Amino acid sequence: NVIIAMGSVCQTIEETIDNLATLGEKNGLIEVHVYRPFSVEHLLKVMPETVKRIYVIDRTKEPGAVGEPLYQDVISAIRESDFKDVDVFHGRYGLSSKNTTPQQIAAVFHNTRKKEFTIGINDDVTYYSLEDYNFYKELVSNKDLNTGVYECKIWGLGGDGTVSANKNAIKII
Repeated sequence: NVIIAMGSVCQTIEETIDNLATLGEKNGLIEVHVYRPFSVEHLLKVMPETVKRIYVIDRTKEPGAVGEPLYQDVISAIRESDFKDVDVFHGRYGLSSKNTTPQQIAAVFHNTRKKEFTIGINDDVTYYSLEDYNFYKELVSNKDLNTGVYECKIWGLGGDGTVSANKNAIKII
């Protein structure tokens, strides 16, 4: 599985790929650094030959269009290549200025049904939303991975010193 994306979401995708790899999953990321002009040559060069599913995610919604701009470029790029028969899914993230979490990216990698999807919001109009995939339970239950791992939840309102105190606590932990 490969996600094609651009922008700051790629850091979240990389973190998710690393975590899912510890569970034995093989996923990848193609990060688009320069969008225009779109380079078909470079995209095809970095696409793994073993790719089974391609997920194109974009932080825009194009009402009335066939798909988001990056998705349309990817479809055009692979149309006459060795990847023309690979399933391509496309979706949106970050709508309503929502943060994108590793659980949402994991949901993308595990999506095999919805060719068009949305993550991060509850889309009660088109029902394109994917449910978060909570892989942390699997990570925590894996005894081999748990050596030296600590988990805590820290609450703070800010403005009362809790943010600074929590930063210091994290350094100690």
